[in-house]
Amino acid sequence: MLAGKFVMFLVVSYPASDIKGFINSPTKIGLFLLLVFLSWKIGSKVNASLQENHKEDEKHYNDLLE
Repeated sequence: MLAGKFVMFLVVSYPASDIKGFINSPTKIGLFLLLVFLSWKIGSKVNASLQENHKEDEKHYNDLLE
């Protein structure tokens, strides 16, 4: 969760630091969009892995109760 907050902070602060330069530079816009996309994909994979582990732990716990 902390990493997600850090990414959100970067998403807001980086373009806001030089808004005119950011808008006028397609390279900056492309790199920024790439960073956002990669962080989204990585976050999705981490979330799926955590959910899978949670389901396995829950199944193991239910098996112990039976």
